Amino acid sequence: MRDKLWLFIVVGKAALVTALGYIALVLGVLGSKTVVTHGEEEILGATMAFLPAGIAAWWLFRKLQPYCTRREARAVAIAFAVLAPVSFGIAMLLAEISGGYAELLLGSPFYLVGAVVGIVVIATIVNFVLCLLTLRITRQIVKLESTH
Repeated sequence: MRDKLWLFIVVGKAALVTALGYIALVLGVLGSKTVVTHGEEEILGATMAFLPAGIAAWWLFRKLQPYCTRREARAVAIAFAVLAPVSFGIAMLLAEISGGYAELLLGSPFYLVGAVVGIVVIATIVNFVLCLLTLRITRQIVKLESTH
């Protein structure tokens, strides 16, 4: 139970880092006045999708290494990096619900705060489930390989 709580907290921090990275990149792109061509647009989109998740996955890998084997930490970090853009896409769709409740309860200035908190919470839950599943599968694979 203690390991699951620790993993949940670490994945939550990685989700927060990823969310802040996405917000910073979006604000940076929206704030720039440069004109982007079609080819540059694809590269920029891929960078925006995977750069914050990659940085958070690297951080997650470093945090997991003292508690897991290198193979387990690498598998969890790769799963986070690959699936974080998908989980954040789901979280952004559902963030309107938490933003709406924040606006209803606290007033209209808190809509954005509620939406951002909703994004981080939903992404944390989805990523935690995926990381926990990856960790268990990797441990089962290692256990099976050691018996043969």
